[in-house]
Amino acid sequence: MVFYMSVRNMKELAARFRPYYPPDLPIAVVYYAGYADKQRVLRSTLATIEKDISAMDEKWLALVVIGECVR
Repeated sequence: MVFYMSVRNMKELAARFRPYYPPDLPIAVVYYAGYADKQRVLRSTLATIEKDISAMDEKWLALVVIGECVR
């Protein structure tokens, strides 16, 4: 699954997934996708994604990719 510009709603998104998916579900957040000089990829899991994205500066421009394709 791919969500566009959902970083600011990550708390809600993660809460909706938790009843149905395991805590080790892989999640990647791609910041500034397509900008070679700015692009960053944060790899995380459903259990830790909220804590991990809180350390990032960007709170808007990102793609959220959820599922086994992230591994």
